[in-house]
Amino acid sequence: MYPCNWTGITCGDTRLHGGGNTTTTVKVIRGISLGGAGIAGRLDALRFQSLPYLVNLDLSGNNGLTGAIPHGIGSLSMLSTLNFSGDQLWGYIPSSLSNLRRLTHMDLSSNNLTGQIPPALGNLSRLAFLYLPGNRLSGNIPWHLGRLRNMVEMDLGSNILSGQIPSALANLTNLNSLVLSDNRLSGPIPKELGQVQTLQELLLEKNNLNGIISPSFGNLTQLRYLTAYLNQLAGPVPVEFGMLSNLIGLDLSVNRLTGSVPSGVAGNLTSLTYLALWDNHITGSILMSSETL
Repeated sequence: MYPCNWTGITCGDTRLHGGGNTTTTVKVIRGISLGGAGIAGRLDALRFQSLPYLVNLDLSGNNGLTGAIPHGIGSLSMLSTLNFSGDQLWGYIPSSLSNLRRLTHMDLSSNNLTGQIPPALGNLSRLAFLYLPGNRLSGNIPWHLGRLRNMVEMDLGSNILSGQIPSALANLTNLNSLVLSDNRLSGPIPKELGQVQTLQELLLEKNNLNGIISPSFGNLTQLRYLTAYLNQLAGPVPVEFGMLSNLIGLDLSVNRLTGSVPSGVAGNLTSLTYLALWDNHITGSILMSSETL
């Protein structure tokens, strides 16, 4: 059977060099797109080394696909997209994935992966989208992820990650979305994140974060959603929040915030449609702009 005719398989031409100066053009597999195809069996039984020209690999949404992520995937030097989301994979994320230097998109969400996030993933200099939520990953968030200068969206939510949020994430100057919610993170929210002026979504709820909310977050003028409920944040709502004119949703409920909400905050958030500050120690009333909510 000729695999280039199979559903979900994409092929392309490549030149192979023979003896002397001869070359031969052959068809090779460039893409495997079998998301939701009902594939069952063990992923680690497949020999990915036999697909050296693979660029896109999508086996997502196959809940009969089990086993560990094979180390051999690290040999796919041309791979750009890797999607195993919504499968039933277990075991560690192999550090060999750090060899995929052309990778721009990695989605391993909604599996049963355990262990730590390999610090070597910080070597994937082209990576722009990293999705790891809905697993059982533990340990600290590696500061090495702050090297991923092309990162646009990073989702590490719904794991059991612990320790502090690395201030090195402030180096991700192209970041639009950072999701760290529903973990066991502690310590303060790094004030350095206020330097990431491309940030549009910052989701930090359901952790053990403490300390004050830094006034530096007033610099995030593109921010649309900020959620940090169910933490232990203290101190006042920064008056600098009044600069977040694009903010649509703000949820700081169930913390230890004190003081009153500055009138300059509530009155300037003209894009706001959802505001939750309940179960804090905030005093006084909140006067919203007539254009808000």
